[in-house]
Amino acid sequence: MAGGLQATTLQIGGALGTSVLVSLISGRVGATLTGELTAAGVPADLAGRLHEARDAVAMGVAPVSADMPAGLRAAVARGSGEAFLNGVHTAFVLAGLLCLAGAVLAAVALARPAREPAAH
Repeated sequence: MAGGLQATTLQIGGALGTSVLVSLISGRVGATLTGELTAAGVPADLAGRLHEARDAVAMGVAPVSADMPAGLRAAVARGSGEAFLNGVHTAFVLAGLLCLAGAVLAAVALARPAREPAAH
């Protein structure tokens, strides 16, 4: 019984944790993509249009095409990469903080003295 509960909890926790972190990456990419593209040298009007590709960028794909000039292609790849790294960095910080909180809770729980069994 306990093994089944542990396995179920592990599967649900893994799925929910991954979903939350991916959503965080996607949201951060969406919030920073246009700014990172313009900072990399992409013209503002094109950066605004490329914002529509934020889902692809959140998966690590730069929205470049073969018909773009080489300099523009490099700028789009650089700006997209920076936006993606913004998302990954935010997700890693959150995951690290959650691990730290879990470690503190575990340390507190382990530091408590064992209780005496109740007399029947």
